Amino acid sequence: MPSMRNLRIEVQEIIDQMVQSRRRQINTPVVVYDVNSTRTLGYYDKRDNSIHLNEVLLDHYKELYINEVVVHEMCHCIVDHMYPLGWNSKGKDVKPHGPEFKAVARSFGISGKASINLPGFRGLVGTKSKVHDYVCSGCMEEYELSTIRHNRVMRGQSTYSCGKCKSQINYKG
Repeated sequence: MPSMRNLRIEVQEIIDQMVQSRRRQINTPVVVYDVNSTRTLGYYDKRDNSIHLNEVLLDHYKELYINEVVVHEMCHCIVDHMYPLGWNSKGKDVKPHGPEFKAVARSFGISGKASINLPGFRGLVGTKSKVHDYVCSGCMEEYELSTIRHNRVMRGQSTYSCGKCKSQINYKG
């Protein structure tokens, strides 16, 4: 089982490989382990070229966290360096998860979605928010919804779909 020191080294190696893979000059971002939230897995801050990660989630999910979250945030860094003024060659705004981001993400083998499913992650970090267990009616993928989203489902105001097969997810309780 890799130590936290080894995981941090692996994170830095992935970032260095991604920087080197780009033909354009990209400044290697600083990695900060300061995220302790139930709302975000990590984020890229273009103001100081830094990637902020959650050490608890890195330790718990290891390769999944590195391959999805670290690569995702690094893709934001790359897009920011590709479009430093914030718009593309057609004069359109570069959106955080828009086509430019998705193209870069696909080039590194990830989907480019704004979120991924890390089962149980809300119970590992931050304040312990109540979550409600849901399951996809198609592929049986498990999800956790916040109390706010759960209440919307119970009142018939919202439905949610599986990120994999697009079938409706249903409350397990």
